[in-house]
Amino acid sequence: MKNQEQDFIGLPGPRSVQRKGLRLSTSDLVQIEPLRAGEMLPLEIRPSIEGVKLVSWAQRNKGWLASMLVKHEAILFRGFLIQSGAEVQQFLESISYGPLLDYDYASTPRRQVSGKLYTSTEYPADRGELCR
Repeated sequence: MKNQEQDFIGLPGPRSVQRKGLRLSTSDLVQIEPLRAGEMLPLEIRPSIEGVKLVSWAQRNKGWLASMLVKHEAILFRGFLIQSGAEVQQFLESISYGPLLDYDYASTPRRQVSGKLYTSTEYPADRGELCR
Protein backbone atom coordinates (compact mmCIF):
# COMPACT_ATOMS: atom_id res chain seq x y z
CA MET A 1 0.00 0.00 0.00
CA LYS A 2 2.82 2.39 0.75
CA ASN A 3 4.31 2.04 -2.73
CA GLN A 4 0.92 2.76 -4.29
CA GLU A 5 0.54 5.86 -2.10
CA GLN A 6 4.03 7.07 -3.06
CA ASP A 7 3.24 6.63 -6.75
CA PHE A 8 -0.07 8.42 -6.32
CA ILE A 9 1.41 11.54 -4.72
CA GLY A 10 4.49 11.52 -6.92
CA LEU A 11 7.11 10.57 -4.34
CA PRO A 12 9.95 8.35 -5.45
CA GLY A 13 10.46 5.04 -3.71
CA PRO A 14 13.47 4.63 -1.40
CA ARG A 15 15.52 2.78 -4.03
CA SER A 16 15.03 5.41 -6.72
CA VAL A 17 16.60 8.27 -4.70
CA GLN A 18 20.35 8.64 -5.08
CA ARG A 19 22.64 11.06 -3.30
CA LYS A 20 24.56 13.50 -5.41
CA GLY A 21 27.89 15.01 -4.45
CA LEU A 22 27.91 18.71 -3.78
CA ARG A 23 30.94 20.87 -4.62
CA LEU A 24 31.18 24.17 -2.84
CA SER A 25 33.81 26.82 -3.39
CA THR A 26 35.53 28.85 -0.68
CA SER A 27 33.08 31.67 -1.26
CA ASP A 28 30.11 29.33 -0.81
CA LEU A 29 31.26 28.20 2.64
CA VAL A 30 32.37 31.52 4.12
CA GLN A 31 31.55 35.20 3.92
CA ILE A 32 34.58 37.39 3.41
CA GLU A 33 34.51 41.15 3.89
CA PRO A 34 36.30 43.94 5.73
CA LEU A 35 35.15 44.33 9.32
CA ARG A 36 34.32 47.98 8.61
CA ALA A 37 33.24 49.22 5.18
CA GLY A 38 36.01 51.07 3.36
CA GLU A 39 38.79 49.78 5.65
CA MET A 40 41.31 47.06 4.82
CA LEU A 41 42.07 46.04 8.40
CA PRO A 42 40.98 43.51 9.57
CA LEU A 43 39.40 41.15 7.08
CA GLU A 44 36.46 39.28 8.61
CA ILE A 45 35.77 35.66 7.67
CA ARG A 46 32.67 33.89 8.96
CA PRO A 47 30.78 30.76 7.93
CA SER A 48 27.98 31.16 5.38
CA ILE A 49 26.36 27.92 6.46
CA GLU A 50 26.20 26.03 9.71
CA GLY A 51 28.76 23.32 10.34
CA VAL A 52 31.83 24.69 8.50
CA LYS A 53 34.86 23.30 10.32
CA LEU A 54 37.47 26.03 10.58
CA VAL A 55 40.45 23.66 10.73
CA SER A 56 39.43 21.73 7.60
CA TRP A 57 38.49 24.88 5.70
CA ALA A 58 41.76 26.61 6.64
CA GLN A 59 43.86 23.59 5.63
CA ARG A 60 42.28 23.61 2.16
CA ASN A 61 42.76 27.38 1.81
CA LYS A 62 46.18 27.84 3.43
CA GLY A 63 47.80 29.65 0.48
CA TRP A 64 44.83 31.93 -0.03
CA LEU A 65 44.75 32.76 3.70
CA ALA A 66 48.46 33.60 3.64
CA SER A 67 47.94 36.01 0.73
CA MET A 68 44.96 37.64 2.49
CA LEU A 69 47.00 38.06 5.66
CA VAL A 70 49.73 39.87 3.70
CA LYS A 71 47.16 42.09 1.99
CA HIS A 72 44.98 42.89 5.03
CA GLU A 73 47.55 42.47 7.85
CA ALA A 74 44.94 40.87 10.13
CA ILE A 75 42.12 38.35 9.80
CA LEU A 76 39.23 38.01 12.24
CA PHE A 77 37.56 34.60 12.20
CA ARG A 78 34.08 34.97 13.65
CA GLY A 79 31.19 32.57 14.16
CA PHE A 80 33.03 29.27 13.74
CA LEU A 81 32.34 26.64 16.37
CA ILE A 82 35.54 26.15 18.38
CA GLN A 83 35.15 23.91 21.40
CA SER A 84 38.58 23.87 23.02
CA GLY A 85 42.03 25.39 23.21
CA ALA A 86 43.35 22.23 21.57
CA GLU A 87 41.13 22.98 18.56
CA VAL A 88 42.54 26.54 18.36
CA GLN A 89 46.06 25.07 18.43
CA GLN A 90 45.11 22.62 15.68
CA PHE A 91 43.83 25.55 13.57
CA LEU A 92 47.05 27.52 14.10
CA GLU A 93 49.16 24.49 13.20
CA SER A 94 47.10 23.94 10.05
CA ILE A 95 47.88 27.43 8.71
CA SER A 96 51.46 27.71 9.99
CA TYR A 97 54.55 26.99 7.94
CA GLY A 98 56.38 25.48 10.87
CA PRO A 99 55.73 24.12 14.35
CA LEU A 100 54.29 26.34 17.06
CA LEU A 101 56.91 27.50 19.53
CA ASP A 102 57.12 26.66 23.20
CA TYR A 103 56.95 29.60 25.60
CA ASP A 104 60.27 28.70 27.22
CA TYR A 105 61.65 31.92 28.68
CA ALA A 106 58.41 33.27 30.15
CA SER A 107 59.56 36.90 30.08
CA THR A 108 56.00 38.25 30.40
CA PRO A 109 53.09 36.95 32.49
CA ARG A 110 50.97 34.51 30.49
CA ARG A 111 48.94 31.42 31.23
CA GLN A 112 49.01 28.18 29.27
CA VAL A 113 45.59 27.49 27.76
CA SER A 114 46.40 24.18 26.10
CA GLY A 115 49.54 22.61 24.65
CA LYS A 116 51.43 25.44 22.93
CA LEU A 117 48.57 27.92 23.23
CA TYR A 118 49.00 30.77 25.73
CA THR A 119 47.03 33.84 26.72
CA SER A 120 48.19 37.26 25.64
CA THR A 121 50.51 39.06 28.06
CA GLU A 122 48.59 39.66 31.26
CA TYR A 123 49.39 42.85 33.12
CA PRO A 124 47.37 44.08 36.12
CA ALA A 125 45.06 47.02 35.35
CA ASP A 126 47.25 49.39 37.40
CA ARG A 127 50.20 48.48 35.12
CA GLY A 128 48.34 49.25 31.87
CA GLU A 129 50.73 52.07 30.99
CA LEU A 130 53.40 49.44 30.31
CA CYS A 131 51.31 48.06 27.46
CA ARG A 132 50.83 51.37 25.65
